[in-house]
Amino acid sequence: MRARALCERLDLAVTPKSIESTRHKLKRLVGRGVLAETEPGLFAQRRPQLPSAESTARHGCPPPGSGCDR
Repeated sequence: MRARALCERLDLAVTPKSIESTRHKLKRLVGRGVLAETEPGLFAQRRPQLPSAESTARHGCPPPGSGCDR
């Protein structure tokens, strides 16, 4: 979603100041790992990372889907 579209959805004033402020907040969320900027100016939720086979092998879990609760 673009900053302008988000302003419209949130019923914020669609002015250059509010759009730029929203874009800055979205960029901050990208820096914190909450959002991803898929292309310049286009923001999306990050997809959750699935555990790799290597990370599950480190703590002794069986293969994914076999009931490990770690």
